[in-house]
Amino acid sequence: MNKLILLTLFVCSSLSANELTFVCDNVNSSSDIPESLVINTKDAYLIFQKNKHSIYVNNETSVMARYEQKNAVLGDSKSVVEFNKVSGWLSTFLFYGNTTLDDVYKCKKQTRLMD
Repeated sequence: MNKLILLTLFVCSSLSANELTFVCDNVNSSSDIPESLVINTKDAYLIFQKNKHSIYVNNETSVMARYEQKNAVLGDSKSVVEFNKVSGWLSTFLFYGNTTLDDVYKCKKQTRLMD
């Protein structure tokens, strides 16, 4: 009976998992160092390139999030991340003054090494 209760708790907790982790490779770079991506749907945030983005779109096929940084010396910057849930492609856009930078990543779902 105790095993059945533990199994039920395990299954229920895994179904309500709200944090997904990915390893993403920049397709336009020759660098072998991947970026990590964490998507937390419960608390509506995404962490990419060490920045915590606020999720503003989360539907069946995509997640979109934004990050804004105010800096009196360097100027303000905005970042938008779009993750395609079906293909695993991630697009990033950085708006810095009149400059726009963009990158494309291919992401693979991973499990955390440590919790």
